[in-house]
Amino acid sequence: MSIRDSAIAKLQQLPEPLLQEVSDFIDFITQKHLAKTTESQSKEKLVEAWLKWFEGVDQLEVTTAEPSNKQLRPFGLCAGEFTVPDDFDAPLPEDLINAFEGK
Repeated sequence: MSIRDSAIAKLQQLPEPLLQEVSDFIDFITQKHLAKTTESQSKEKLVEAWLKWFEGVDQLEVTTAEPSNKQLRPFGLCAGEFTVPDDFDAPLPEDLINAFEGK
């Protein structure tokens, strides 16, 4: 007796409420299998796309930029144009924190 025949014989002996549960379970495992199949096919397509994209990478020419002789900006260019308040890093007021948090 095959597995299919054995399962059918068992199904024929089940009461109606249990048959509904078995039917639901069959639907569940069918969907689960379909999802795995679709997911693995999607992964395969993604890998194929990446491999195709990387085929041209070995043909790229790698160059390094020559160090530039540009002078760095000197410190203090904005000296005297503004002052940092003493309470710059003090905690924010509670109402402002609440506004940011959407309360």
